[in-house]
Parts: sequence; structure tokens; C-alpha cells
Amino acid sequence: MSQHCYIASFPRSGNTFFRHMMREMYGLKTYSIYDEPDAFYGGRMDRADKSQPVTFIKTHSVVKAFNLGIPAVYIVRDGRDAAVSLAHYHRTAKGDERPVEELMKMIVEGRMPAYDETEYWFDWTKHVRAWTRRVGPTALVKFEDLIERPLTLIPKVIEALGLGIEPTNVRADLFDFDAMHEMDPNIFRRGVVGSYKDEMPEDIQETFWEIHGDMMTEMGYEREEVCV
Repeated sequence: MSQHCYIASFPRSGNTFFRHMMREMYGLKTYSIYDEPDAFYGGRMDRADKSQPVTFIKTHSVVKAFNLGIPAVYIVRDGRDAAVSLAHYHRTAKGDERPVEELMKMIVEGRMPAYDETEYWFDWTKHVRAWTRRVGPTALVKFEDLIERPLTLIPKVIEALGLGIEPTNVRADLFDFDAMHEMDPNIFRRGVVGSYKDEMPEDIQETFWEIHGDMMTEMGYEREEVCV
């Protein structure tokens, strides 16, 4: 029977990138708690290939953090960058016509409706707290490290969780963000660290830090001084 492992993150924090690299490096399909096309990944978890040694399951759910019997990779990203990316995603992929700055403010203030029917909104601090403080086996991965050195970082994460699988492909050209952007520009938008600096208005940056500053500090992110 295939072992399960969550790939968890706040939305727009590198979840799909991790899944992409698992397919390229390990030859494994990954699945999701959400309805998704089967073309590249694997679709919903109820359609999982049980012959795979590990079934990786994408989730943005906070509720799943309390399923302590399933190990998890938790990817955390600078919440400011995640908010910017999620706001753009709602406009381009979800068809939300509200100004991107309004969407950013909603996300920062925890007023963005969640994708999971068991939850009501996305809140960056609550999300990070739930997953990083769960007592089940959890490997914390920072988005900024993931995109810088995926070929060396991912095998260490898999080993730390004791999943017993080895990569079959570690070619340096596996990580080509331009090709990934061309494949799906809604998912792979910019892929840069610090995008909030030129995309998030300064007043929203200030609001973000007032709400999420404690957790940002705990995760090792620094505040950028802004003049408002």
C-alpha cells in the first residue's frame, strides 16, 4: 500500500513547483485534495496510482494539518510575496475583476475565501502556525531555498521524512523557470524573491507587518522599512 505524504503550503508558495520537481526528479505523479486537470500531475487523490511507493497530496488546507498520521512537506514563503502572487492569480485564473491592490488587502487581512469548503478564509499567520507546530512528522521548506537549489534540497527533505525513495534524475537543466512559465504563466508567474517590493503598495506592506510580523520574524523574514 502506498504511503501518503502531504505537500502543504499557503497558496502561491511553491506547492506546484515542488510537485513539478517531484515528477521530474522522481518520476512520480502527485495528487491533490482539489479537482485539478490530470494532464501533467495526477488529479484528485481518489485517482491516485496506488503502485507508487509514496502518494504525495497537495493541500492548502489548515484542517489537514491535524491529520497527524500523515507526514508532510510544508513550504513557507515570505507572506508578502505570497499575497502579491495570490492576488494576481485570483485575477488571471479565477476571473476576479477587482483591482489587484484590493485583493492584496483582502489577503493580508485574512478576508480571502479559501478553496476548501471546510474553511472560510486564508490567513497567512494561522496557516503557518498550524502546519509548523503540528506534532506529526513535518519537514519545513522555505520557498526561497527551494527555488535556489531544488536538486539538492528536495532529496534531503525526502530523506528527513524517511520516505525511502531516491531521485532518478538530477540533471541541472531540470529547473528551467522560463519553460515552466511558458507552460502555465498563471501558476509560474514570476518566481522571484521580493516581488512585493515593486508590487505591494507601502500602506499594505505596513498593514501586513502589523498583522503578521510576529510569525514573519519567527520564520526568519525581515521587515523592510517603508515611508508612507
